Amino acid sequence: GKNISSWTLSMDDFAVAVHEYGSRESGFSIRPVHAKLREINNLALGVALYNKTLYEDALPYLRMEAEKGNSVAQFYIGVCYNLGRGVPKSPVTALGWYLKSAEQGVKEAQYNVGYLYSRNGPSSLRDDKEALAWFRKSADQGYADAQRRLGEIYEYGWGPEQSYTDAAFWYRKAADQGHREAQYLLASLYASGKGVEASDKEAAYWFEKSA
Repeated sequence: GKNISSWTLSMDDFAVAVHEYGSRESGFSIRPVHAKLREINNLALGVALYNKTLYEDALPYLRMEAEKGNSVAQFYIGVCYNLGRGVPKSPVTALGWYLKSAEQGVKEAQYNVGYLYSRNGPSSLRDDKEALAWFRKSADQGYADAQRRLGEIYEYGWGPEQSYTDAAFWYRKAADQGHREAQYLLASLYASGKGVEASDKEAAYWFEKSA
């Protein structure tokens, strides 16, 4: 699987990317670079400009690589459409880009696909079965937010049959990674004895962790 948070560039690649951007902007001609390095440059520039909240400037670079199939660029394009950054907000268009990235194994994209299909997303996109499937793909890669969402789905029976046992399983997965909401929700299950054996000690432990 892949994830966005671990995607990094060496400082040399980033410096070349920034230099190329500066050269473009100042009108100087630059030496042609290897296609792969150019791809890194475009992606680096797109992400760097995005992180500086220069969304409209970032989009052309991100789009160039997204259209070639780069999963990181596809994810960022999805975020831009999802949140209306540099483009009109469009959850449907965002979903399309997230799916391209998610199908390549990017766990954050898989989570975002699940979220748009879930009961927290737009009602026009709601699909409990798809939400469950994509949250599960992301959760299986260890993404804590997805594990917490799966716990919620099983606790309330949103799609699959209600199962406090499965809810506790997924809340614990996320809680063990330090996810505070999951820690609180797991504590609540221990306090009520739903899906786990009631335990004031475990409830107090997880409530304290979540504080």
